Amino acid sequence: MPWSHKEVQISVSSAPIAKLGNKRYYDLLGTLEVMKKVYRESIVDGFELQLQPEWDSENPPLTDTQFADWTKTPKFNIAEILTVLEKQELPILSVHASRDIGSYLCSNREQECEKGKRLIHDALFLADNLGAKICVFHLWDTWKTRSDIHKLKKDLLNMAAQFAEIKASAENIPTH
Repeated sequence: MPWSHKEVQISVSSAPIAKLGNKRYYDLLGTLEVMKKVYRESIVDGFELQLQPEWDSENPPLTDTQFADWTKTPKFNIAEILTVLEKQELPILSVHASRDIGSYLCSNREQECEKGKRLIHDALFLADNLGAKICVFHLWDTWKTRSDIHKLKKDLLNMAAQFAEIKASAENIPTH
């Protein structure tokens, strides 16, 4: 049986689509230019916005550090990202939280664990305010041999409870 339009939406992830305009995945404003063009010229229903740790003014990325010079990448807090996106009037169907959340949540340092929880909140907040219905998370550090999955689930569920309209989705099982 074919899918109806109400059952399936075509979404494109913001990070890889940036290459269509010769932009880098961590170039927020350049990526938005490409997204506007793709939305005008194609059949996509909307986008998955990937929040990049390169935008974080507090800390350099913990993962995939070889791809960007963090010191030269423009920084945005979650309120600034929301403001920029609201002006674009692009349909954001889902938000993909920072890929560094799992590294923070699995840290032995309480301060880093708290940052991971704050990043969960920020992603859910952004999804809620943009009208996205799904927020995707990488909850664990894929390089660690052990993770407390129950604690990670509890941290996510505690934050997600504040955003009842958003489906929190964990992807990327431990892989290394």
